[in-house]
Amino acid sequence: MGHEKTLTGLMAALAGANLIYGPGMLESGITFDFGQLVLDCEFARMIKHTVQGFEVNAENLAAEVIRSVGPAGHFLS
Repeated sequence: MGHEKTLTGLMAALAGANLIYGPGMLESGITFDFGQLVLDCEFARMIKHTVQGFEVNAENLAAEVIRSVGPAGHFLS
């Protein structure tokens, strides 16, 4: 259900919607679950982050560090 809710919310957000309806609701609003509310808030945070975008550059990608270690090394250590 989380995957479905995230994709549904993401498509609407990318189309320009700015309203989230029914966090915590299940079964078309017949049931409310606090656990689902927590998950829905996390989904909303991820969707917001995705829609706002993020900068991609050499520093953020750590391209220089990866290049200095080379293909045989492990740059995370």
